[in-house]
Amino acid sequence: MNAQEAQPVPGPDGGAAVKPTIALVQGDAAGVGPELMTRLLDLEDVRERANILVVSDARVFRAGCEVTGLEPPIREIVAVADADYAGGAPNLLDVPAVDPAQAPRGKVSVAAGAAVLKWFGRALDLAMDGWVDGICFMPFNKQAMHKAGLDAEDELQWARARLGYDGRASEFNVVDGMCNARVTSHVPEWRRGLEHHQRGPDRPGKGRSVADHRQRRCDGVQADVLERVPDAVRSVEERQERHTEDDEPHQRVVEQRVELVEVHAPGGDDEARDDDQHR
Repeated sequence: MNAQEAQPVPGPDGGAAVKPTIALVQGDAAGVGPELMTRLLDLEDVRERANILVVSDARVFRAGCEVTGLEPPIREIVAVADADYAGGAPNLLDVPAVDPAQAPRGKVSVAAGAAVLKWFGRALDLAMDGWVDGICFMPFNKQAMHKAGLDAEDELQWARARLGYDGRASEFNVVDGMCNARVTSHVPEWRRGLEHHQRGPDRPGKGRSVADHRQRRCDGVQADVLERVPDAVRSVEERQERHTEDDEPHQRVVEQRVELVEVHAPGGDDEARDDDQHR
């Protein structure tokens, strides 16, 4: 059953609504993703709100069940065309990718990173083919993904390329009426290494101290943040201009302020450690 053939369910107004079909992508096998997925699927209200297609290696899913001691109802399938959401049970599309024994918990695993790319890529393909209406994924480990061959800044840009979309892609999070958007982003380990290599004479050991090198790198980060400020301020001003003196009394203009935060250089021997840990 594809997304267009989803089963109708009662809507909030008593009429017929259609359950969305959501691909739920397994997270890093060495992280908390498998157990979080198990806990999520054990919630009846979650299962009732959507037709859920889990995209995971069945072995990794079962490993998550072993950690939590939970056994949410689920129907294993090997082909998306065999999906059947009757009764509300999620379907697990078994995509063999990694043996949990190859991904020690709490460790960066190339095998786990490669598995995530395989599962996430499969979910994106399913969305393009009309089998699912949306995608939700458990926590990824960007360091593992980069070591496994991720050739983009993050999974968002990787997805944009895979979908063949040449426009801008951004992240915006909304949970229970609270929303946030990122102004800055991760600085992946591979980019640090590339910039460090290309810096040439500015690298430590070639006329500059480690402290100088760190300060120059942070100055670059701060400059990147400053470049974004004019657009943010202009956006706030444009929204304020749309509110005139004729506005109803109950309408309010929420003032927003952009603050510059001093950027400090990372210290100690942990500089080489990647910021992109389990999300």
